[in-house]
Order: sequence, then structure tokens, then C-alpha cells
Amino acid sequence: AFAQDAVIFVIFLLCALLSRDLMKGKTPFTKIQVRRMKIAAVVLFAYVVFCSIWDPLLSAVVISNDTSLIAITSEPEPSGIRINIEAFLASCAFFLFSFILDYGRTLQQLSDESM
Repeated sequence: AFAQDAVIFVIFLLCALLSRDLMKGKTPFTKIQVRRMKIAAVVLFAYVVFCSIWDPLLSAVVISNDTSLIAITSEPEPSGIRINIEAFLASCAFFLFSFILDYGRTLQQLSDESM
């Protein structure tokens, strides 16, 4: 839960910084905005990888100790790889958004140079 809260905090912070710059009238097509969205995507992807490693490991420890915390897991045995598909899709969306901002930055540079 701590990892999830930290990831959400970082993403909200990056989006708030982007929003603040937009409210000041700055263009979203800058290197810093592209970098912020890529950082958000990487943080989310790292969280997906962390969860796919941590969840089965935690399940194995809980089941091997035979404690009452077995109810946390949905499967009776630690088998297979679990992927947080929502976080993975959000990571893909942030990567896509960063590519769109980068493409817009390139188009804006070309437009400024042609004038």
C-alpha cells in the first residue's frame, strides 16, 4: 500500500506541475513537460514490475507460515505472474502522452524556424 501511495503522489505531483505551467500560459510542448510525462510513465511501469514480483513473494511467505493472512490472496497457492493491468495501461497512456507532447514540440520548433 505504501508503494501505491508513493506512486500516486509522484504522478499527482508531476501532473500538478504540468497544470501549473499551463495556468501560467506556458506551452505544454517543452522538454520539461515531455520529461515529466516520461517520469510518470516509468514510475508507473516500475510499480507494475514491483507488484508482479512482490505479490507472489508475499503470497509464498504468508502461505509458508500458515498464518491467518492467507485470505489476502485470491489464489490458494503462489503460482503464476500477476500483472496490475490498470497501472500498466496507465503507464502506456503516459508514454503515449509524452510522445504526443514531444511531437508537438518538434512541430512547434519547425513552425518557429519557418517564420
